[in-house]
Amino acid sequence: MQPPPLRAGLTFADRGMPFSGFPRGWYQAAWSAELAVGAVRPLRYFDTELVIYRSAEGQAHVLDAFCRHYGAHLGYGGTVEGSSIRCPYHGWLWDREGRNVEVPYGDGRCAKRTIRTWPVVEASGIIFLWYAPDGSAPDWDPPSLPAQDAPGYFALYPGGTHQERVCFPGQYVVENMADVVHVKFVHRFEEIPELLHCAPEGHRFKAVFQGRAPARAGYVQMLLTQEAYGVGLIRTETADALETVGLTAMTPVDQGSMLMCFSRWAKCKDPTLEGQQPTGKALRYIQNNIGEALRPDGDRPIWENMRYPSNPGPIYTRDEARSLRLVRKWTEQFYHATQSRDEQPDEQTSVPSEHQQ
Repeated sequence: MQPPPLRAGLTFADRGMPFSGFPRGWYQAAWSAELAVGAVRPLRYFDTELVIYRSAEGQAHVLDAFCRHYGAHLGYGGTVEGSSIRCPYHGWLWDREGRNVEVPYGDGRCAKRTIRTWPVVEASGIIFLWYAPDGSAPDWDPPSLPAQDAPGYFALYPGGTHQERVCFPGQYVVENMADVVHVKFVHRFEEIPELLHCAPEGHRFKAVFQGRAPARAGYVQMLLTQEAYGVGLIRTETADALETVGLTAMTPVDQGSMLMCFSRWAKCKDPTLEGQQPTGKALRYIQNNIGEALRPDGDRPIWENMRYPSNPGPIYTRDEARSLRLVRKWTEQFYHATQSRDEQPDEQTSVPSEHQQ
């Protein structure tokens, strides 16, 4: 009998992750189309029960889930009134700032208690949520992406989107940006791609590579640009074979799983198909691109069954020391009270292209 997979019942710490807590930054809470005006939905991210609702004015708001009166979960039966949400249990009304503005009996309202609110930004058809373990305010913006109805693109939602709950941390996905060797062995490129750029810049980390990707009739040239915004969001662009813009979002659910969300905007050459659901080559690319991460022959079974090499750290080749170790070191800034047992990086901070060496 096969033993159970390593992921069963284990937290990220059990699997060797050297970082404590969840990393600070922007994350995806939902797609805009999932939240109509007046809608209320329960969420669970960062080991915390939350509620998201859209006010009568059309603004998305996220609060801690439990009413400060008797503890009812506002995401189950709560109703929107203006920009506020009313508890289903005793009718207490809480505004978008988490303040109680009405008790429908007794003294009229309770100013002694508030509900924690979460910073939210909505753009490009996505609702972004800011997480910081110390409660600090956002100090950068989510990535720039095509508008939800951008001309020249197929529609984003729902045909360009997909989500699944997975049992590995976003750290793996971010480090994967700088790992061009796995692209040949996991994603079946003709050869190991050429890493053209690999460098941090504050809260962003950018990696660019080019190579020949497998296609239905042999191989096609592809240029891929990836830019991580913290450990929760990766913006991608492809050129050559097909022009696309993508966002891969990794939102922690608890200490052993996360919600992985894919958004893909594919260029549309036929003006009559702009804003329509992806079809043909664009749809095949989107499905294959997502499958490369989640299929049984893709990244997922590796990530869900690997142990993070932290004590001792991994053994790097010379090239890996300039790329993989660099991105790992960069992520440390986003963790609260980081405890990393990895080796110190080289002084070199970027991988030059061939003509620069």
